[in-house]
Amino acid sequence: SENGPLMATNTIPYYNHTSVGLVVHETQIRIADPDSEGVGEIQVKSPSLMIGYFRNEEATKAAITEDGFLRTGDLGKFDKEGFLYITGRSKNLIVTSAGKNVYPEEIEAMFNDSQLIDEILIMGRPMANGNKGEEIVAVCWVNKYRLKEQRGEFPSDDELRILVKTEIGTINRKLESYKRIQDVILRDEEFEKTSSQKIKRFLYA
Repeated sequence: SENGPLMATNTIPYYNHTSVGLVVHETQIRIADPDSEGVGEIQVKSPSLMIGYFRNEEATKAAITEDGFLRTGDLGKFDKEGFLYITGRSKNLIVTSAGKNVYPEEIEAMFNDSQLIDEILIMGRPMANGNKGEEIVAVCWVNKYRLKEQRGEFPSDDELRILVKTEIGTINRKLESYKRIQDVILRDEEFEKTSSQKIKRFLYA
């Protein structure tokens, strides 16, 4: 909303539906401090960019760089053809003990078609013994009533954990080693969500 209404889009002659599209006219987008994969914070400057937050100079200075770019807080990258990809939010970034950046939304998306795990949240947990970095944890909710309809009975807690770990193991084999899920936590109830049905991630940090 600070840069309404548009920064990038796919059009009929120019499209790649795995991306959010090409930068629109009279808009500049740059990737700040990109990592080895070209991912960094998406920053934007355009005629539609806000002047600032009303009567809040401190927040305005935090949001807009000295050269007039909005710090969106979104992480992303460009491909060779100029299409923009959003990989996650900077505040959700997980940094492993090896110093690798992991974007939880990227891993969560791999479970979109899961027939077992209804909801999943990928999070970073501080390493034990005061070691630097975080380990990757999957917090999952499985609808046991749906499983009962499919199987004829409720699975035991041990059975459910085995089923979930097996599916996560399958996904792990598709991931680079530093992105692999290292622990699983099962929830007894759904995650709390926003009105748009997005998990309130901040509640589970």
